[in-house]
Amino acid sequence: MMGLSVTLWVLGGYILLSLILTPFQYSYIRSLKEMDKKRQRQGKTQNEMYEDMSFEEQLLHFNAQGLFFFLANMFATLIYKWKHKGKPGLS
Repeated sequence: MMGLSVTLWVLGGYILLSLILTPFQYSYIRSLKEMDKKRQRQGKTQNEMYEDMSFEEQLLHFNAQGLFFFLANMFATLIYKWKHKGKPGLS
């Protein structure tokens, strides 16, 4: 019984943290979409875009896409798709 209680507290904490982080992840996803449009205009591949980034930028992208932020990323992606539904070039 004690183990279930601890599990529920940890799960609840993770969900709460994910909800708090969702606006930050949404901003990250929006900037990624803008970077992707810029990359396409320049005719670069996605690998070339990442190779042109500094080490610090690459590390930020790696951390923002990490497994720990999975739920916040999922929430932010759903919100982004809902807000930009029907707008060409923003999917």
